[in-house]
Amino acid sequence: MQRFILGRVVQSIVSMFVVSIVVFTLVRLSGDPIAIMAPPEASEEDIKLMRAYLGLDRPWTTQYWWFATRALQGDFGQSIRFRRPAFELVAERYGATVELGGLAVLIVIAVALPVGVYAAVRRGTTLDYIARGFAALGQAVPPFWLGLLLVLVFGVLLHLLPTSGRGTPLHVILPGITLGWFAVAGLMRLTRSAMLDVLGSEYVKLARIKGLPERQVIWKHAFKNAALPVVTFAALLFVALLNGSIIVETVFGWPGLGLLVIEAVDSRDYPIVQAVVMCLSAMYIGVNLLVDVLYAYLNPKIRYSS
Repeated sequence: MQRFILGRVVQSIVSMFVVSIVVFTLVRLSGDPIAIMAPPEASEEDIKLMRAYLGLDRPWTTQYWWFATRALQGDFGQSIRFRRPAFELVAERYGATVELGGLAVLIVIAVALPVGVYAAVRRGTTLDYIARGFAALGQAVPPFWLGLLLVLVFGVLLHLLPTSGRGTPLHVILPGITLGWFAVAGLMRLTRSAMLDVLGSEYVKLARIKGLPERQVIWKHAFKNAALPVVTFAALLFVALLNGSIIVETVFGWPGLGLLVIEAVDSRDYPIVQAVVMCLSAMYIGVNLLVDVLYAYLNPKIRYSS
């Protein structure tokens, strides 16, 4: 087990190293931030001084070394646009994104798990066909299109819910539904598939022969054994939703990390872009590591085969 964990830790470190190189390179290939920062009347000498102040006149290898060593200390530099530490801005917006992602996860679990379970139990019935159709529709409809549709219906036509900002608990409803829409479809299909594999097993048949209540057979015997892939998916779901919040936050003007990234990319504020991407990547890789360890603990075959 220790060897398995050590191997996964090494893989996680390598993954973060690769992510840092990719982020560092792509951000600098996107354009020169000095072109946006410098006023129209700035001279060539002024531009050179600004580039030297930000360290952009150094070789890329030197710039990356500075970036990597400071990032390990939580220092991603100062925002070019806001003139504040990039990590400080990320920390301020992080709470809004977590709030949005948390509601989306609650919606996903509350809808996908029971519907997926009962769709498998009642395979071939009207409920099953409706659930499968909803899952297919959920994975086919883009989040931005759904978000615009919800804004039009509930905000413009019915005036029931606010469509932008973060003032009251009502503000999070529409973006939360939009963010969780695609994930509901994925978890529902996974739950249904896992339950179908288990419902035909001998121990489920034996539980029914013993005369156990159907609810107990489904949730205690069948779902308990089908939950391993579902738990794995659900554990990664929260971080995946955080990463996917960029479009949703832009549509609804939600002041989270996604909107911050869009603003930073538009102004070529690369310290913020690097800070957001690195923090979300570290979170995703960390959760993935914990899931791998938990999976190996629950299923010893995995760690031995690895």
